[in-house]
Amino acid sequence: MFLDFIPFFDDGEKTQSGSIDSVSVKPELQYEILSVLNSTLFYYVYMVTSDCRNLTKSCIDFFKYRPSSDDIKKELSRLGKELEIDVKSKTVMREERLKTGAIRKVEIFSRYSESKHIIDDIDAVLAQHYHLSPAELDFVVNFDIKYRMGDSLNSEIED
Repeated sequence: MFLDFIPFFDDGEKTQSGSIDSVSVKPELQYEILSVLNSTLFYYVYMVTSDCRNLTKSCIDFFKYRPSSDDIKKELSRLGKELEIDVKSKTVMREERLKTGAIRKVEIFSRYSESKHIIDDIDAVLAQHYHLSPAELDFVVNFDIKYRMGDSLNSEIED
C-alpha cells in the first residue's frame, strides 16, 4: 500500500521498517499518483511483469500512467485523498509481546480490505482512462481478491 505517511514500530524508540521506501512526486500530483499506485490495475500489472517481491522504480515506470484529461486527474486526486483519510481513520496501534520485550506498531495492512470500495472507484476511473470494457474492469476489480484483501473480505463475499 502506498501512503502519504510512514508507519512505524516503537520498541522504546520509533523506527520504520527497513523494507519501506519512498516515491517522490510533485505535491500537486501526490494524491493522483497515490490513487494510481493503490489501484488494483497497478497491482495486476505489477504481478504479471515483476518478480512479485521487489517493487522497484522500473515497476512504477513500466505502468506508464499519463493523464488524459483534467477530469480524470481531479477525480483520481479526490479519490486519493479519500483513500488516505479512510486508511488513516482505520489505522490502529497494536502491541506485540516478544521475548525481548513489547513492541508497538501501526497496523494498516490487515484493515486494507475495509477501503476496497474506494480502490474499486479508483479502478473505475482508470478503466475510463485506459478504455477498458466492463468485463475487463470486472476482471481487474476481482483480480487476486482472495489474497490481496484477506479473509475478512472473503467472508463478506460468502455471506
